[in-house]
Amino acid sequence: MTSLPYFLGANIGTSITALIAAMSLASDGSAEGVASLTVAWVHMVFDLYAIALLYPTKYTRKLPVWLAEKSANFVTAGRVAAIGYIALIFYALPFGAIWLTQDWEVAEFYQPIVPPEVEQLKQEAASGDEQTQDVEVASEDEASSDSE
Repeated sequence: MTSLPYFLGANIGTSITALIAAMSLASDGSAEGVASLTVAWVHMVFDLYAIALLYPTKYTRKLPVWLAEKSANFVTAGRVAAIGYIALIFYALPFGAIWLTQDWEVAEFYQPIVPPEVEQLKQEAASGDEQTQDVEVASEDEASSDSE
């Protein structure tokens, strides 16, 4: 029970680490960077709401500790129970959730917002590639005409 505040603080710490990493990734304005920043903010807000809901009330503070104690008692019952617990929690549950939700249309409406500066850089890079290809084709034509 005394470690619960440390556990909740560690969740905030990992959220801040993810937020810092996402801010460095999103500094160029790429769609992936903006998406990572959005996910990091959602992670931070989720952790803050969890603390706001979990910690103030004595009953909700005891619930995670009780669940951890029950899980520990179950796993220490034997080797088969431990292996079954790991298989259920880390394999069956996630794969079952993926299988059950595979037909859901989630986030199909999402269109990333790309800043105009990034679009301009992409267009400049594309036109630079076309110019490089034109120069390569011209040099190949000169080389083939010289050999004839």
